[in-house]
Amino acid sequence: MMRARTIRLVAALAVVVTAGSGCQSDVGPDRVLPSAASGSLAYFEELAASEGIADQAQLDILRSAVAENSLSFESYSQAVNAAVACIRDAGVLVDGPITDHSSGYPVLRYGFAAGVNEDGEPDNPVPDQCIMAHSFYVEAAYTSQPSSQAALDAALEAKRAEVNTCAKAAGIAADDSLPIREWLAEIWDSGESGRDCIVTAEITEF
Repeated sequence: MMRARTIRLVAALAVVVTAGSGCQSDVGPDRVLPSAASGSLAYFEELAASEGIADQAQLDILRSAVAENSLSFESYSQAVNAAVACIRDAGVLVDGPITDHSSGYPVLRYGFAAGVNEDGEPDNPVPDQCIMAHSFYVEAAYTSQPSSQAALDAALEAKRAEVNTCAKAAGIAADDSLPIREWLAEIWDSGESGRDCIVTAEITEF
């Protein structure tokens, strides 16, 4: 099967919505990204350096981003493309990457052929190793930086009226005066009808 590569930042920064599979993300075995609310570009640079998994190119991208106080799409793309090339070079089928603007800013989406063993772990560790080495920390920093999060907020707000109409038709009483992400979380948690409203509005993260 093709395993989608997506990121979920904890503390409700970016919940990846996949119809039929709940809110899940693939970030490597037993890996959870740190919250951007507790860090910054410098935080991810320090994390990458301290864990000793990222290659030099990924560390250089993070250091440049800290110096410039911004991580560009071009630098982010460089890291993702390196991870994808690593996966392909290992003989694994890869889908993408393609550029997706649904979050209000450009994000590269990709997937790769993968299965799991009897313990529920990936049957081929190479894709996760490639991602950790080449793009994991860069992807986290790029999606969680303030400019990306502001763009996501604006994109979600643009969907509020559509989701609200659907939610009311389904009998969901959500407080639409809440900030957009809290409001969407309330609708999501209301049950299947609420999740359907969010998926139908083509919201892929919040």
